[in-house]
Order: sequence, then structure tokens, then C-alpha cells
Amino acid sequence: MEGWLYGIFTLAGVLAGGLFTYLGMRKQLKQQSELDSRHWKREVRGKPLLKLRDELAYMAAMQNEVVDAAHSAYEGVGVTTEQTKDRLDKALSRWDTYMANKNPLQSWYIQYNVELFNKVSEIKTDYRRAYENVWKSGELKVAELEEATRDSNKIWPKVIELQELINKRLEEL
Repeated sequence: MEGWLYGIFTLAGVLAGGLFTYLGMRKQLKQQSELDSRHWKREVRGKPLLKLRDELAYMAAMQNEVVDAAHSAYEGVGVTTEQTKDRLDKALSRWDTYMANKNPLQSWYIQYNVELFNKVSEIKTDYRRAYENVWKSGELKVAELEEATRDSNKIWPKVIELQELINKRLEEL
């Protein structure tokens, strides 16, 4: 009879061990699934944010080039009007080429956050207004160049604010 008792206890031990192993594996699989879900979320939501951040920085650099050309035309110090106009035309041409490319628009339209999208749209509108003022200044009218420079300088804080918001969203992922 004692042999049966040992057999029952062994069987109970094996069943208990199997149960605990099953529960441990189940918990481990759940944790792995959660980690994969977080990784996927970071991947899917993080890439568009990073792309937007890069495009925004590139757009700001391109616009800064236009503003610098307009500002030098406004000041008119050390360069001829023809040199300034040529520099402004080249900067505007590069801006047109950049905006004609689909990458900046694509990075703006794949955003999942309405607040980000609205801020990008606001910055884009501000840039367009400043750009149009510079474009109107093709004859290098001082008042329009001054207005274009002033408008563009108001955009920088918005760009920095949006970059900070993007960084916060990335940290949240």
C-alpha cells in the first residue's frame, strides 16, 4: 500500500509542477505579447513622428535661407541688388522644389494626432504667407521684405514648440 501512496504523491507533484509551469509560461507569453505590442506601437507611431520632426527641421532650414536672402535684400549692405535678387531667386526656387516634393506633405498627412496636424498646418500657412510676401518682393520693395522677415521670425517659436511636442509624444511611446 505504501507504494501506491508514493505513486499518488509523485503524480500530484508532477501535476502541480506542470500546472505551475503552464501558468508561468502563460504569464511569460502575455508579457512577451505586451512587449511586442509596445514595440509595434513605437514603430508604427514613432516613425511618422520622427519623419515629421525631420521634415519640419528641413522646412525651417529652407525657409531660413529664403528669409536670410530677403533680409540681406532689405538691408542692402555689402551686396548689389542683382546679387541679392539672384540669391533670393535661388532660395525661392529651392523652396518651390522642396514643396513640390511629396515627402513633406506625406509626413504631415500620416499623423494620427489632430493637435500635431493642426500645428503643422498653422506653420505651413505662416510659411506660405511669409513666402508670398518674399515672392511679391521680387522688385525688392523694402516694406514687403521687412514684413516677410518679420512674419518668418514669428514662425521660429512655433517650430520649436512643435518640435518639443513631437519629442514628448515620442517619449510617451
